[in-house]
Amino acid sequence: MNLGIDFGTCFSFPAAVRGNAPESLLSNDDDYRDGIPSIFYYESEIGERTGVEARKRCQAHPSYGVKYIKKEMRCGKPISQITYTLDGRKFSAKEIIVKIIRHIIDLAQQKAPDIPVSSELENIVIAVPAMSGSKIYRETILEAACEASGLSRKSVKLIDEPVAAALSYFSTRQNINNGTTILTYDLGGGTFDTAIVRYDAALSQKFKTRIQSGDTKVGGTNWDEELRKHFIRENDIRLQGSIDVEQFDREIIQIKHMLSTEDKVRRGFFPNSGEDVYRLEISRQQFEEMTRYLLDMTIEVVKDVIARYKETGGNESDINTIVLVGGASKMPQVINRLRQEFPTKEIVLDKPERAIAFGAAIYAASDCLITTAPHTYGVDCCNRDDDIEQISNILFRDSEMEVHDSGKYISAQKYYAPRYKNQTKIGFSVYETDEPKGVDWTPFNGRKPMFGVTVPVTPIDGIETKMRSFSAEFRLLQDGILELHIYDNDRNRIEVGFDTTNIF
Repeated sequence: MNLGIDFGTCFSFPAAVRGNAPESLLSNDDDYRDGIPSIFYYESEIGERTGVEARKRCQAHPSYGVKYIKKEMRCGKPISQITYTLDGRKFSAKEIIVKIIRHIIDLAQQKAPDIPVSSELENIVIAVPAMSGSKIYRETILEAACEASGLSRKSVKLIDEPVAAALSYFSTRQNINNGTTILTYDLGGGTFDTAIVRYDAALSQKFKTRIQSGDTKVGGTNWDEELRKHFIRENDIRLQGSIDVEQFDREIIQIKHMLSTEDKVRRGFFPNSGEDVYRLEISRQQFEEMTRYLLDMTIEVVKDVIARYKETGGNESDINTIVLVGGASKMPQVINRLRQEFPTKEIVLDKPERAIAFGAAIYAASDCLITTAPHTYGVDCCNRDDDIEQISNILFRDSEMEVHDSGKYISAQKYYAPRYKNQTKIGFSVYETDEPKGVDWTPFNGRKPMFGVTVPVTPIDGIETKMRSFSAEFRLLQDGILELHIYDNDRNRIEVGFDTTNIF
C-alpha cells in the first residue's frame, strides 16, 4: 500500500490508490464523517487513547487531551521545548505525533482489504502546510512517520497541502490539455495555503508547482474564535467556572456549520451545570461581516501568488480554474468572494475534506511532481561597501527543483570571507525572507534566524585568515527540508546539513 495522509489540525485522512484512482481508507460510520480527530488523550487509569475515543473522553476531561498539536508546533517555540503533562505524565510533541500517525496507519490498514489494496506499507506521503518552512517542523513529521510506520527515510516523503490538492483535482480529469494550470485555495482548520500547479506532458514528472504561498496565522479555527468572542460579549459570559467550555466550543462549531446553509441561527445554550440559559443568535450577514478581515487575508495571498506568477513569465489568463479544498472553504462567503474577485475563472469545490489525502496518495504511488522554493533563504553578512550587517540572500523563492543523481533539490551558493585579520571563527545564521530574485541584500527588521552554524577559521600554508574564503551552499530538498553546507577554499566540507548545528 502506498499511503497518503492529510495530517490535519482538527481531522486527518488516509487514502491509497487503487488502479489509477485514489480511494478513502476510512470506514463510513458517523464517527469518521469528518475524518480521524487529530487528538491524543491520556488518563492514568485507562492509558492512552487517540482519534474518536480521545475526542469523546476530552469532552469530559479536556485537561487530559491534546487537540491542536499541529498548530502548536508552528507557534515559533522550539519543538523540543513543546511538552504536555497529562494526568501527571509528560509527553513530548514528537511522541504524540507518532501516536496519532500510528493510529491513522492502523485504521488505514484495517480498511485496506475492503478497497481492496494491500495492507502492507510500501511508501507514505504526509501532506504539510506549504508555509511550514521550519526545518524542525518538517523533520519532526518525517521522523515521526518513520517511527510510526517502521519504514526507512527513503520510503517516507512530504508534500505541500495545496500541491496535493492539485494532484487530486488533475486525477479526476480525463484528457488534460498540455499546459493546463490551476490555482488551489486551501483553507484548512489551522492554516491557509495556495499554489499554482501546471500540467506539462514534456516532463517525466508531469506536474510542476509554479508558485506557492500561504498564511499560517489564518484558518478555520479563527472563524470559530470570532463566533466564540461574539457570543461571550452578547451574553456577558465569564468562562472561568461559568460554563462548560468544551460544550460551548462544540456549540460554536455547530452554529458555524449551520450558517453555511441557513441565513440566521437561533439556539439556546444550556450548560451542564447551573440554571443559566444563554441565547445564541446570529445571522449569516453578521458572521460574514465580523470575519471579513480573515477572508481578506486569504485573498491578499492569492493576489500575491498571481502577481509572482506573472513575474516569472506566466499570464493570469493561463489559470483557468480555482480549486477550493479544506473544510472551511465550504463557507458561502469564500465561494462568493472568489467569484467576485475572479469572475473569469471557474470556481470548483473539489472534495474539500479528502482532496489533500488523495493527492498525497497519488504522490506516494508515483513520482509525478517537480516543485519550487516557497521562500528566499540567506545568511547574515556584512556588506563591505557600507559595512552594514544585513541578510545576504542566496537561494530565491520560486526557483525550480532540479533532478540530480542523488535526488531532487534546488542548489545555490555564495562565497564569504572573514572580516578581520586574526579571526578564529565565522558564523552563518540562516534567515528566511520573501524577496524576489535580484534582491541580494535584506535588512533584518526584527527577523529571527531559522538556525545557525559556526565554523573555525585557521591559517593554511601561510595564508592569513582574512584571505580565506568559505562557500555557503543551500540545498532545498523536494520535501522542503533546507540543508546548509559550508566548504573552505579547497572544497572541504566543514559542516553538512544540520547534524552539528545549533538549532534556535
